[in-house]
Amino acid sequence: MKRILHILKQNNPTFLSIIQQQVKEDDVEVVLLPGAIEGILPNCAAVFELIDHTGPKTGYPLISYKEFIEKIFRADTVVTW
Repeated sequence: MKRILHILKQNNPTFLSIIQQQVKEDDVEVVLLPGAIEGILPNCAAVFELIDHTGPKTGYPLISYKEFIEKIFRADTVVTW
């Protein structure tokens, strides 16, 4: 099982279909960057919001920049949107 990390800044029409396929076989996580669009993510992936100076925006669990970097290095694949 691969560990895949998606870093989301903006919505992309292809994003949801790709994640829905990947979660069937892989460990998928999504990190929302500041300004990311909320309310578009499937419940099947672990979703986190990167903390910033303006506070939480989406209701997903917050992660620090340190935790974000750790997720990048633990992932087998990193995809940016």
